[in-house]
Amino acid sequence: MGYATVSAKIPKRLKELLKKYDIKPGLIIRKALEEEVRRRVLSELEEKAKAFGEGPSHISDEEVASLIREDRERGVSVPRRERDREPSQEGTLKPLINGVTS
Repeated sequence: MGYATVSAKIPKRLKELLKKYDIKPGLIIRKALEEEVRRRVLSELEEKAKAFGEGPSHISDEEVASLIREDRERGVSVPRRERDREPSQEGTLKPLINGVTS
């Protein structure tokens, strides 16, 4: 994993207080940026989910059930490896933040 440098201008008084209390800003800044990215990614996903939920509204529940029944009768199913696969990074955005995608 590579790193990039991010800088910010802060008031001199804040810089003095960081030094006085021996606060290393790197970890604090990193956590704050990760949290903000996480919040925005989740917001974007919520918007996409909302738009997706509004999309196929023209298909009735009965028709969906009928299509599922037909697939089952024909023996169509989700491949086992996909159906039983465990999520590798459930609950974390670290792969997204670190540039790793699956």
